[in-house]
Amino acid sequence: MTDTSTDDETDANAADATTEASTDTDAGDNAADADASTDAARATRTAVVAGPDDDSLGAALADQGVAVERVEGVANRDALADAGIVDAALFLLTDARQATAIPVAKDLNPDLRAVVYARESVPEFVRGQVDLVVDPALLEPATVAEELAA
Repeated sequence: MTDTSTDDETDANAADATTEASTDTDAGDNAADADASTDAARATRTAVVAGPDDDSLGAALADQGVAVERVEGVANRDALADAGIVDAALFLLTDARQATAIPVAKDLNPDLRAVVYARESVPEFVRGQVDLVVDPALLEPATVAEELAA
């Protein structure tokens, strides 16, 4: 008669090792999924503001829990990239004279929502790329921020 206890123990140890490896892989996958969802959540809660913010819409967005990054000076490609436009969910332009920043921002981040909050009219060439144009005389910053953060 042959002793099968050693074979049974070897099979049990192999099964335990396979389960541990599977658990480690699942934990790694879960961590990667968590990182990806954190990045996605951060992106949906980040806005890049270009132009003077005399009406404090940036502060109103921050009050809604949105992370606000600002473009200092002219909103060109480098300035937008430095402000994090690639990972942002929202581009808020407060100076219609810098409207050329909208197609540049959309080129860097095609999923970006572009909003102009300015008293001036938006030039014709950019109207098809703007998602929303709001005159500050019509809606207060808190109301706009609440809608944009939703």
